[in-house]
Amino acid sequence: EDDGDEVEEVIEQDPSENEPEQAAAEVIDDEVETATEAEETETTELDAAMAAADELEDLELSDEGNAAIDRLEAYDDQEETDDMDIDEVKTREKAPPKKKRAAGTGRSRSVDLSKINAEIFVLDTDKEPEDLDANRSDVIARRPSQVKIAQKFDGLFNALATNGKVERYVDIAIRFMIEKGAFTSVDLKNHYLDFVKPGTASSQAGQIMTLFPAAGIAERDGKNLKLRDNSKVVERLKTLLAI
Repeated sequence: EDDGDEVEEVIEQDPSENEPEQAAAEVIDDEVETATEAEETETTELDAAMAAADELEDLELSDEGNAAIDRLEAYDDQEETDDMDIDEVKTREKAPPKKKRAAGTGRSRSVDLSKINAEIFVLDTDKEPEDLDANRSDVIARRPSQVKIAQKFDGLFNALATNGKVERYVDIAIRFMIEKGAFTSVDLKNHYLDFVKPGTASSQAGQIMTLFPAAGIAERDGKNLKLRDNSKVVERLKTLLAI
């Protein structure tokens, strides 16, 4: 060999030295992929539930509709829990357990409508029933069968009878209807979005679309609910809510 030639020593890196880093990278990739799939699944389920609720716009809610409402509100409850800090979660966990309802009372009405003054059930400002008691029975017979809507129905007439508090979603909806004169379930849902999350907005709009005709507040006009000009219930609500 010539003295002027330089011998370069090539050091080959042992491939095994990179294995821990590669393994860690693969674990991270797997975790990201799993989280993404879970998020996509949750979004798909929420979209499906909201679509199911929207389809109930022109129908009285069925058992499937109530199930859709429960799923929608469950999503909102979960989101609310996710947004809480750890102290709030611990506070809720420490809260005393709610008392269990007696067997067979889960679907009982919270208010005995038959005990409310019969005059409260007069629905028209321009027509007084000949028999107030019979009219009360007729109005009570219009009470929707779905639990959550029935509770709104009971609460509405009880509030009118006692000058009590009107349920929040009914309050918002009646003010919106008085302002606009008419709305569709989509209109009301979009209005609710100023106050609540999408799942709750959709389910509450569906309930109101059934409640208002049953309570003599509005009447159907295609996909619209139109305010009844001669509604005694609306007249009473304006006074109660100072509208």
